Amino acid sequence: MHKPTLGSIKVLNYEPTPEAFYEDFIRSSVPVLIRTNNPSWHRYFSNWARPSFLQTHMNDMPGRAYNRPIWTQDYPGEVRLNFTDFFIRPLDEKLYWDSTFPLDNSLFKHMPLPLPLSCLQHSNWIESTVLLYAKVNSTSPFHHDGAENFFFQISGKKTWLIANYSEGNKAYADLYDVQPGLSPINPEQVDLDKYPLAADINFYKVTVEPGDMLYVPEHWWHHVTSFDPPIISVNLWSEVFELPLSSEKRDIANHTKVISKFIRESSSPSIKCMWQHHSIADVSQYNWKDIYTLSESATEPLRNYFLLHFSSDISGCFYAVNSITGSILWNYTISTDAGSTPVVSADEKTVYFADEDSKLYAFHTESGNLLWKIELSDAIVASLRLNKIKDILYAATIDGWVYAFNITADGRPSLLWKSGPFPGEIWSSPFIHKPGLIICIKTTSTEDPSVYMLHESNGSVMWSHTMGRPVFASPVVDHESNNLFVLDVENYLNVIDMQTGKSLWTFDIGDGVLSSPVLSSNGNILYIVTASGQVMCLDALKLVIIWKIVVEKSTDIEVVSSPLLMEKWKLLYVAIGYHVMALDAKNGKVVWEFSADAEFMSSPRLDKYGTLYIGGMDNKLYALNGLKGTVQWSVLSLGPIVSSVTIFDRYVEESSYGGLM
Repeated sequence: MHKPTLGSIKVLNYEPTPEAFYEDFIRSSVPVLIRTNNPSWHRYFSNWARPSFLQTHMNDMPGRAYNRPIWTQDYPGEVRLNFTDFFIRPLDEKLYWDSTFPLDNSLFKHMPLPLPLSCLQHSNWIESTVLLYAKVNSTSPFHHDGAENFFFQISGKKTWLIANYSEGNKAYADLYDVQPGLSPINPEQVDLDKYPLAADINFYKVTVEPGDMLYVPEHWWHHVTSFDPPIISVNLWSEVFELPLSSEKRDIANHTKVISKFIRESSSPSIKCMWQHHSIADVSQYNWKDIYTLSESATEPLRNYFLLHFSSDISGCFYAVNSITGSILWNYTISTDAGSTPVVSADEKTVYFADEDSKLYAFHTESGNLLWKIELSDAIVASLRLNKIKDILYAATIDGWVYAFNITADGRPSLLWKSGPFPGEIWSSPFIHKPGLIICIKTTSTEDPSVYMLHESNGSVMWSHTMGRPVFASPVVDHESNNLFVLDVENYLNVIDMQTGKSLWTFDIGDGVLSSPVLSSNGNILYIVTASGQVMCLDALKLVIIWKIVVEKSTDIEVVSSPLLMEKWKLLYVAIGYHVMALDAKNGKVVWEFSADAEFMSSPRLDKYGTLYIGGMDNKLYALNGLKGTVQWSVLSLGPIVSSVTIFDRYVEESSYGGLM
């Protein structure tokens, strides 16, 4: 109120890598607000506002609550009680829960670590956690903390006034009454006669909302106003730097001035992330150095890892693999081949597989228990698709039928509709696009339609498009222009109006295509890999080739693996013949290349932390470093792998089908 603020601290609308977060903010002692749009955060944080959820996990855990939520000048006093007692206390008591609790509490299994903190180095620094819970509006003292503060807002909102540690003299830090780090200034009624320098404190101001992560560096001063109850937050306290101790208890203000120089001169300029954790509970559950060195023969299942689901072709087997070690967690043998890529249910408890003996399966994602199995009209070679909002599972059979199953509340499939038969085999995966489903047909007649839009509610044909050429690959859609890009097995890129099904234009690319293209997030750039091994980058608006390279396949097998685009790194991943390559998305130059002993027919998949997974015809599933191409592990299956992996982790959202992270 005494002078304008300096504005907001830096706000990021994306999650930086752990390395960048350390270098740009932690080591530089710069506060930052990270606003993630990750649905996993918002989904799990929404549970915390339910009283039964917190009570279940906290139960009788002892802790501390302050008996006055509005902090003035004197210490408010504490009440020692367990969480259940706190929760049932009436609102007029105005208690404010502020208490540490163990990292291995089951509650933390429902709280994902964000990407900036998701590596071994950061996890080793975490010292303790604090749960903050207020049933009414509240405020904090004006203070600083003696540790790095990673602050997660779960419910309600908090407005922060943040000041650099160099403002300690103006905060009268050496005149503390209660304890070091607490300013004697009453934040609710500033006495400028007694503390005149307080009027000159330079504050930043920022409001954190549910799903936000705020980083406040050690010794930065702050005052917090909380509103919109219930107000729930979690602090992670980390000891990142071994800072010099002050020899004088009343020398706080001057002591903190040496911090910035010390950090810059004495600390490591960068960190190396050896591995990633996935939830806060991971930090205390495992010795991660031991886990990182486990062999492929490890038999003990580990929790809070990625589950990789895939099927091998000739062996007829479904697998779930531990992403950390590459060990097989469970497998299920069938009587025929399986090459369709599986999908995970909306509640993340079920994974759906299909085989070439016309059967559709549902398994528990973690245990591998078979939940149900149904038989369709013919072999299922197209990958399954799931509308996770409406819980509708789509499957297409090679004899030209398309099925839509409603997944009921008890997890069982109920046939919503069956549409067909269409004039040809269905090899491409259905493409979900409101208000319907796009299917492409490998037709045998030039007069039969190759592309259909089916209505999502009943499977009726909304429109069809005849191009006179069969289609093997799945299409992609530019959601901004509603243009549908379809590549056929001859030489053409076909652009279709999604609303009408009419042709907009056709472009001769000079080669047939069996793999799905990938479109940049802005809809401007289209990447294509042809059957003969050409990789093309096209201007999707002008239909002009920007660059093209030809990769030697070293095999007569045509390319069916679809490319994967990682826009953040400007890399395009392709699998051609015996080779997996990362190409510079701007010019097609090879960044790295990995070669196996047999062809790759599955498509690459990338997890949130940069590990690339791909299965080969040499019976191996590979985990590669996405930036370097080095092998992190490989696991041997019973047969050649033609399906792509489905990455499942209850804390991390899977990337889109187009490969955009």
